[in-house]
Amino acid sequence: MDRISEALNAKVTIILIGERPGLATGESMSAYLAYESSGKKPESQRTVVSNIHKNGIPPVEAGAQIISIVETMMRAKTSGINLKLQINKNG
Repeated sequence: MDRISEALNAKVTIILIGERPGLATGESMSAYLAYESSGKKPESQRTVVSNIHKNGIPPVEAGAQIISIVETMMRAKTSGINLKLQINKNG
């Protein structure tokens, strides 16, 4: 993620990774997002949407969440623990 972001001078980088075997489901994936990712920034500067699968966060809903997070990152010019996200706890 860091090398790709640095090489392309990307503002936001998104990596989709399938979950490893042995977890609750082998069908799950996670999206890792970072604003101006680089090897100089700590892992805490990444934002993660996980548990993406039919019995977790449905892929279409996860896609909408990812777009919303990217919009927030672009406005705030940050990601990870510095990003203040509004969590909808009512669904």
